[in-house]
Amino acid sequence: MTNPYDPAFPAEWTENGNTHMVFAQGMTKREYFAAMAMQAITSSSKGWKNKVTDIEVEMSPEKIAVLAIDLADELIAELSK
Repeated sequence: MTNPYDPAFPAEWTENGNTHMVFAQGMTKREYFAAMAMQAITSSSKGWKNKVTDIEVEMSPEKIAVLAIDLADELIAELSK
């Protein structure tokens, strides 16, 4: 999990006893995690709720994108420990 640019959905198959991996182009782990974070952030009609202060904040699309990427990077860092 240490490389956020690894493919999110690599394919693997075995043929004649040999295992093969396919690293097709597509979403990276970082992009996939960011997309899931963005989906969670935007699923609330009220905006992002700060869990520390319990205050709801309206966010621009740019701020949502930056937050989603930050959350993805933090998840990758934690999973790499």
